[in-house]
Amino acid sequence: MRASRGMGCIRPELIKSRAPAPGYAKGGETKSTPKNASLWSQAKSEAKSKFDVYPSAYANAWAAKEYKKRGGSWGGADNRVKRG
Repeated sequence: MRASRGMGCIRPELIKSRAPAPGYAKGGETKSTPKNASLWSQAKSEAKSKFDVYPSAYANAWAAKEYKKRGGSWGGADNRVKRG
């Protein structure tokens, strides 16, 4: 009888642990927050009315771009990926 080809036939000691890629935050250490909460709220509400699905990458990117265009800025740790 042939062994199953599903995940059950992989020996646990051969599975590598998933470590985060270099440059990415671990456990929410870095989080940018808008410095002007009311302006960010306005940009988010406009994104909610403009896009059919609000919690999406497109809607959030549009809201962030609109927030920056209106003079908003971000505070908190620098969360950009470091390239070595």
